[in-house]
Amino acid sequence: MPTLKKLYSDHGSSQNRDGLWFPDHDSNMEWSEVQRLVLDTIGLLTGGAFDDTEPVQRPFKRLLDALASPDEVISVDKGIHQRVEDPHITLTIPGDEFNDEYEFHLHLSAEMIDRSYADGTKSRMFVWKAVKVSLFVATHAKGGKVYASHPPGTVPRTVGRARGYSITEGQIEVHVQRKNKELADKAEAERLEEERKKAEMAALLEKTEDKYPSLGGAVFNKAPLKPGWGKGPANKPGGLARGNRPGF
Repeated sequence: MPTLKKLYSDHGSSQNRDGLWFPDHDSNMEWSEVQRLVLDTIGLLTGGAFDDTEPVQRPFKRLLDALASPDEVISVDKGIHQRVEDPHITLTIPGDEFNDEYEFHLHLSAEMIDRSYADGTKSRMFVWKAVKVSLFVATHAKGGKVYASHPPGTVPRTVGRARGYSITEGQIEVHVQRKNKELADKAEAERLEEERKKAEMAALLEKTEDKYPSLGGAVFNKAPLKPGWGKGPANKPGGLARGNRPGF
Protein backbone atom coordinates (compact mmCIF):
# COMPACT_ATOMS: atom_id res chain seq x y z
CA MET A 1 0.00 0.00 0.00
CA PRO A 2 1.15 3.60 -0.48
CA THR A 3 2.16 5.99 2.27
CA LEU A 4 -0.81 8.07 3.38
CA LYS A 5 0.08 11.26 5.18
CA LYS A 6 -1.70 14.27 6.57
CA LEU A 7 -0.74 17.38 4.70
CA TYR A 8 -0.27 19.75 7.62
CA SER A 9 0.16 17.86 10.85
CA ASP A 10 0.19 14.51 12.61
CA HIS A 11 -1.75 15.42 15.73
CA GLY A 12 -5.35 15.40 14.53
CA SER A 13 -5.79 19.01 13.39
CA SER A 14 -4.61 21.33 10.66
CA GLN A 15 -4.09 25.08 10.34
CA ASN A 16 -5.92 27.06 7.67
CA ARG A 17 -4.75 30.22 5.88
CA ASP A 18 -6.04 32.42 8.70
CA GLY A 19 -4.04 30.52 11.29
CA LEU A 20 -7.09 28.77 12.75
CA TRP A 21 -6.97 25.08 13.63
CA PHE A 22 -9.65 22.64 12.50
CA PRO A 23 -10.09 18.86 12.88
CA ASP A 24 -8.48 16.72 10.19
CA HIS A 25 -11.70 14.73 9.96
CA ASP A 26 -15.19 15.85 10.92
CA SER A 27 -16.28 12.65 12.64
CA ASN A 28 -15.36 10.51 15.63
CA MET A 29 -13.33 8.11 13.49
CA GLU A 30 -9.68 7.45 14.00
CA TRP A 31 -7.04 8.38 11.43
CA SER A 32 -6.68 4.69 10.57
CA GLU A 33 -10.32 4.64 9.42
CA VAL A 34 -9.75 7.67 7.19
CA GLN A 35 -6.86 5.76 5.67
CA ARG A 36 -9.11 2.76 5.11
CA LEU A 37 -11.63 4.92 3.25
CA VAL A 38 -8.88 6.25 1.00
CA LEU A 39 -7.75 2.71 0.24
CA ASP A 40 -11.37 1.78 -0.53
CA THR A 41 -10.95 3.97 -3.60
CA ILE A 42 -9.21 0.99 -5.22
CA GLY A 43 -12.56 -0.78 -5.35
CA LEU A 44 -14.18 2.21 -7.05
CA LEU A 45 -11.49 2.52 -9.72
CA THR A 46 -10.75 -1.15 -10.38
CA GLY A 47 -12.25 -2.22 -13.67
CA GLY A 48 -12.30 1.27 -15.14
CA ALA A 49 -10.86 1.53 -18.67
CA PHE A 50 -8.64 4.57 -18.06
CA ASP A 51 -6.48 5.75 -20.94
CA ASP A 52 -3.29 7.36 -19.64
CA THR A 53 -3.00 9.37 -22.85
CA GLU A 54 -6.37 11.07 -22.29
CA PRO A 55 -5.97 14.13 -20.00
CA VAL A 56 -9.38 13.62 -18.38
CA GLN A 57 -8.84 9.91 -17.71
CA ARG A 58 -5.18 10.12 -16.79
CA PRO A 59 -5.72 11.31 -13.16
CA PHE A 60 -7.80 8.24 -12.32
CA LYS A 61 -5.21 5.91 -13.82
CA ARG A 62 -2.50 7.68 -11.85
CA LEU A 63 -4.51 7.48 -8.62
CA LEU A 64 -5.20 3.77 -9.10
CA ASP A 65 -1.51 3.12 -9.70
CA ALA A 66 -0.59 5.18 -6.64
CA LEU A 67 -3.00 3.25 -4.43
CA ALA A 68 -1.44 -0.02 -5.55
CA SER A 69 2.18 1.08 -5.16
CA PRO A 70 4.20 0.86 -1.92
CA ASP A 71 6.46 3.63 -3.19
CA GLU A 72 3.84 6.34 -3.73
CA VAL A 73 2.82 9.05 -1.26
CA ILE A 74 -0.79 10.21 -1.14
CA SER A 75 -1.52 13.35 0.86
CA VAL A 76 -4.83 13.57 2.72
CA ASP A 77 -5.31 17.33 2.70
CA LYS A 78 -8.44 17.15 4.81
CA GLY A 79 -10.47 14.28 6.16
CA ILE A 80 -14.25 13.95 6.24
CA HIS A 81 -15.80 17.40 5.97
CA GLN A 82 -18.94 19.12 4.61
CA ARG A 83 -20.74 16.11 5.99
CA VAL A 84 -24.20 17.69 5.79
CA GLU A 85 -24.35 18.64 2.12
CA ASP A 86 -21.41 16.82 0.48
CA PRO A 87 -19.29 14.64 2.78
CA HIS A 88 -15.93 13.91 1.22
CA ILE A 89 -12.20 13.51 1.80
CA THR A 90 -9.69 15.65 -0.08
CA LEU A 91 -6.48 13.96 -1.22
CA THR A 92 -3.72 14.80 -3.68
CA ILE A 93 -1.04 13.07 -5.75
CA PRO A 94 1.61 14.52 -8.10
CA GLY A 95 0.16 15.86 -11.38
CA ASP A 96 1.40 16.18 -14.95
CA GLU A 97 2.67 18.88 -17.30
CA PHE A 98 -0.63 20.74 -17.08
CA ASN A 99 -1.41 20.15 -13.38
CA ASP A 100 0.98 20.68 -10.52
CA GLU A 101 -1.00 18.09 -8.62
CA TYR A 102 -4.24 16.16 -8.88
CA GLU A 103 -6.65 17.12 -6.10
CA PHE A 104 -9.37 14.51 -5.71
CA HIS A 105 -12.60 14.52 -3.76
CA LEU A 106 -13.50 11.11 -2.40
CA HIS A 107 -17.26 11.40 -1.98
CA LEU A 108 -18.89 9.44 0.84
CA SER A 109 -22.30 8.12 1.74
CA ALA A 110 -23.61 7.67 5.28
CA GLU A 111 -24.98 4.12 5.44
CA MET A 112 -27.14 3.23 8.43
CA ILE A 113 -26.24 0.14 10.44
CA ASP A 114 -29.08 -2.39 10.47
CA ARG A 115 -28.58 -3.53 14.05
CA SER A 116 -30.70 -3.53 17.21
CA TYR A 117 -29.72 -3.42 20.87
CA ALA A 118 -30.76 -5.80 23.64
CA ASP A 119 -33.82 -3.66 24.51
CA GLY A 120 -35.08 -3.81 20.91
CA THR A 121 -34.23 -0.23 19.92
CA LYS A 122 -32.60 0.31 16.54
CA SER A 123 -29.07 1.63 16.23
CA ARG A 124 -28.75 5.22 15.06
CA MET A 125 -25.12 4.75 14.06
CA PHE A 126 -23.86 4.74 10.49
CA VAL A 127 -20.67 3.95 8.58
CA TRP A 128 -19.08 5.98 5.80
CA LYS A 129 -18.84 4.36 2.38
CA ALA A 130 -16.71 5.63 -0.52
CA VAL A 131 -19.00 6.00 -3.57
CA LYS A 132 -17.30 8.34 -6.06
CA VAL A 133 -14.03 10.09 -6.97
CA SER A 134 -13.95 13.47 -8.71
CA LEU A 135 -11.59 16.33 -9.58
CA PHE A 136 -11.12 19.38 -11.78
CA VAL A 137 -8.31 18.81 -14.26
CA ALA A 138 -6.56 20.98 -16.84
CA THR A 139 -6.41 19.28 -20.22
CA HIS A 140 -3.97 21.69 -21.88
CA ALA A 141 -1.63 24.54 -21.07
CA LYS A 142 -4.19 27.29 -21.68
CA GLY A 143 -7.78 27.33 -20.61
CA GLY A 144 -9.79 26.37 -17.56
CA LYS A 145 -10.16 23.05 -15.82
CA VAL A 146 -12.88 20.54 -16.57
CA TYR A 147 -14.80 18.37 -14.14
CA ALA A 148 -14.34 14.60 -14.24
CA SER A 149 -15.60 11.82 -11.99
CA HIS A 150 -15.70 8.06 -11.64
CA PRO A 151 -18.24 6.65 -11.69
CA PRO A 152 -19.53 9.42 -13.97
CA GLY A 153 -22.76 11.22 -13.23
CA THR A 154 -24.83 11.12 -10.06
CA VAL A 155 -24.50 8.18 -7.68
CA PRO A 156 -26.97 7.18 -4.93
CA ARG A 157 -25.79 8.41 -1.55
CA THR A 158 -27.09 9.44 1.84
CA VAL A 159 -25.93 12.70 3.43
CA GLY A 160 -26.95 14.99 6.26
CA ARG A 161 -26.23 12.68 9.16
CA ALA A 162 -25.88 14.15 12.64
CA ARG A 163 -22.41 14.78 14.04
CA GLY A 164 -21.07 12.14 16.40
CA TYR A 165 -23.07 9.15 15.13
CA SER A 166 -20.50 7.79 12.68
CA ILE A 167 -18.58 4.62 13.42
CA THR A 168 -16.11 2.34 11.70
CA GLU A 169 -17.15 -0.98 10.22
CA GLY A 170 -14.65 -2.73 12.46
CA GLN A 171 -16.23 -1.13 15.53
CA ILE A 172 -19.82 -2.22 14.89
CA GLU A 173 -19.70 -5.37 17.05
CA VAL A 174 -17.77 -3.59 19.81
CA HIS A 175 -20.28 -0.73 19.73
CA VAL A 176 -23.30 -3.06 19.99
CA GLN A 177 -21.69 -5.03 22.84
CA ARG A 178 -20.82 -1.81 24.69
CA LYS A 179 -24.35 -0.46 24.26
CA ASN A 180 -25.88 -3.72 25.49
CA LYS A 181 -23.61 -3.62 28.54
CA GLU A 182 -24.72 -0.04 29.24
CA LEU A 183 -28.36 -1.17 29.07
CA ALA A 184 -27.65 -4.13 31.39
CA ASP A 185 -25.77 -1.91 33.85
CA LYS A 186 -28.63 0.59 33.84
CA ALA A 187 -31.20 -2.15 34.47
CA GLU A 188 -29.09 -3.55 37.33
CA ALA A 189 -28.68 -0.08 38.85
CA GLU A 190 -32.46 0.46 38.70
CA ARG A 191 -33.04 -2.95 40.32
CA LEU A 192 -30.63 -2.18 43.16
CA GLU A 193 -32.23 1.24 43.67
CA GLU A 194 -35.68 -0.38 43.87
CA GLU A 195 -34.40 -2.87 46.45
CA ARG A 196 -32.83 -0.02 48.44
CA LYS A 197 -36.13 1.86 48.49
CA LYS A 198 -38.02 -1.27 49.62
CA ALA A 199 -35.50 -1.91 52.41
CA GLU A 200 -35.71 1.73 53.48
CA MET A 201 -39.52 1.57 53.59
CA ALA A 202 -39.44 -1.72 55.58
CA ALA A 203 -37.06 -0.18 58.12
CA LEU A 204 -39.31 2.88 58.44
CA LEU A 205 -42.39 0.70 59.04
CA GLU A 206 -40.54 -1.34 61.67
CA LYS A 207 -39.46 1.81 63.46
CA THR A 208 -43.01 3.16 63.36
CA GLU A 209 -44.45 -0.04 64.86
CA ASP A 210 -41.93 0.10 67.71
CA LYS A 211 -43.01 3.64 68.58
CA TYR A 212 -46.73 3.17 67.99
CA PRO A 213 -47.80 -0.42 68.92
CA SER A 214 -50.66 -2.06 67.11
CA LEU A 215 -54.06 -0.83 68.21
CA GLY A 216 -55.21 -4.43 68.61
CA GLY A 217 -53.13 -4.88 71.76
CA ALA A 218 -53.80 -1.49 73.33
CA VAL A 219 -55.81 -1.15 76.62
CA PHE A 220 -57.86 2.01 77.17
CA ASN A 221 -59.05 3.23 80.63
CA LYS A 222 -62.69 4.28 80.81
CA ALA A 223 -63.12 7.84 82.00
CA PRO A 224 -65.80 8.30 84.76
CA LEU A 225 -69.00 9.99 83.73
CA LYS A 226 -69.75 13.39 85.23
CA PRO A 227 -72.81 13.74 87.42
CA GLY A 228 -75.91 14.25 85.32
CA TRP A 229 -74.57 12.60 82.21
CA GLY A 230 -76.71 9.72 81.10
CA LYS A 231 -80.05 11.22 82.34
CA GLY A 232 -82.42 13.20 80.17
CA PRO A 233 -84.94 15.81 81.21
CA ALA A 234 -87.44 13.09 82.01
CA ASN A 235 -84.73 11.02 83.71
CA LYS A 236 -84.81 8.64 80.81
CA PRO A 237 -81.85 6.29 80.44
CA GLY A 238 -79.32 7.67 77.98
CA GLY A 239 -80.58 11.24 78.19
CA LEU A 240 -78.68 14.31 79.33
CA ALA A 241 -79.71 16.68 82.03
CA ARG A 242 -80.56 20.08 80.55
CA GLY A 243 -77.84 21.83 82.48
CA ASN A 244 -75.23 19.35 81.31
CA ARG A 245 -76.13 19.07 77.58
CA PRO A 246 -73.72 20.71 75.17
CA GLY A 247 -74.97 24.11 74.02
CA PHE A 248 -77.12 24.76 77.09
